[in-house]
Amino acid sequence: LIHSEHYIRTLLPRKMHGTLDQLYRLASGLHVLVDSKTRDKHQVYKKDIVQISIYKVILSRNGMNVADYAYFRVVTPAGVEYIKQNLLTEEEVIKEYDRTEALIDGKATPSNAKHKSMCIRCPQQVNCDDWQFSSRQISKETQ
Repeated sequence: LIHSEHYIRTLLPRKMHGTLDQLYRLASGLHVLVDSKTRDKHQVYKKDIVQISIYKVILSRNGMNVADYAYFRVVTPAGVEYIKQNLLTEEEVIKEYDRTEALIDGKATPSNAKHKSMCIRCPQQVNCDDWQFSSRQISKETQ
């Protein structure tokens, strides 16, 4: 273990920052990220992979040799499980970053969410005509 709860940042390829949970250095010199999540079930979401992939890009841009995978320490009422996941490439991280910025700025259209719960904190709710907001659609039609 070489870092725990450690703040990291970079200005390139985009201005990014975060606080990693744990960073390990293997005997080979390769660095491996470990991120802890508390959940109801042992599950890793795409947003988790994006978050840790951003950390990988930041560390790589700061000269570290970082693994293309990470471990997610998922804590549930049933216990702890370590789940290994492949991380996104720098190109994929930039694409996710730019898409998020475009959505926040209102320059992109949100895609359909698979579950209504994904929309709870979305800043594009007011622009959304998807099925999640059918009650709002009805009120629009009656106005």
